Amino acid sequence: MALLLVVLAAALAVRTSKGKEGSPIPPPPPARHAGSNGQQVSVHRTGQGSAQICGINQDAQNVCTPVFDTPSENTLFPNWWWIGNVTISGWAGRSGSGRPLGSVTCQVPKSQPSADTVICGTGW
Repeated sequence: MALLLVVLAAALAVRTSKGKEGSPIPPPPPARHAGSNGQQVSVHRTGQGSAQICGINQDAQNVCTPVFDTPSENTLFPNWWWIGNVTISGWAGRSGSGRPLGSVTCQVPKSQPSADTVICGTGW
């Protein structure tokens, strides 16, 4: 029984360490854990309208979201991950229309122990 387990383990090791025609299988990309390499931002505002976030993402690239409508007091910008200072620009109307409301800066930590979202207040 022990010999069978050793043979199976060896066969599995060979099979999983070799790809097609014996070439090595490349390692998987580094894992992205929520809350450990950037945070999502939820925009807190007093009225409806729209907003856009610009800043450094989890890949150290300077990017901007599209303009999102902010229909509620807290609007999450999902699947956008930020590190450091972000700039949030707002408009009174939907889709970037209406009167510009200005811009605010919000500090986003690279990691935090218990969440993956930072709420950034705008004062609008």
